[in-house]
Amino acid sequence: MKKLLSILFVSSLFLSCEKEEEPRICCTIVDISMGIKYVDENGENLLNAENGIDVSEIRVYDKIDDEWKISENPPRLNEDGEYLMVNTGYTRNDDDITMSKIIFADDSEDLIIAQLNGESLFNTIIQKVWYNDELVWDNSDKEPRVFEIVKSTTIQ
Repeated sequence: MKKLLSILFVSSLFLSCEKEEEPRICCTIVDISMGIKYVDENGENLLNAENGIDVSEIRVYDKIDDEWKISENPPRLNEDGEYLMVNTGYTRNDDDITMSKIIFADDSEDLIIAQLNGESLFNTIIQKVWYNDELVWDNSDKEPRVFEIVKSTTIQ
């Protein structure tokens, strides 16, 4: 019995001395959402106004391989109903730029351009956002990724 325990003990030493594996990376961060608050010229939120923007009528397209394709992530209101939550596309060009197009019920279109972080194996995070060619958010100020856009009240 003593001999058997000795053999088991020595065997366990050899088994536990195997080459260590590379450390496992547990998490991938994909942070590509933004909140857009649409207001009229008076500052009234059009997302929760009686004759405002109907979120169910908004369509979002992502530019993938030079074609506009319907987004896999439909827009939605945040918990408070103050912001339209939109995700940019995952597909980026050589400059780490992704493009999304918002089409409203009246067929008017707005363009969102987002610059993602550089080449990363595990994380995709928005660094800058342009809305219709105007820089509206920059990660350098570390503010939440929400912004206001003034829209005409004629959009339904």
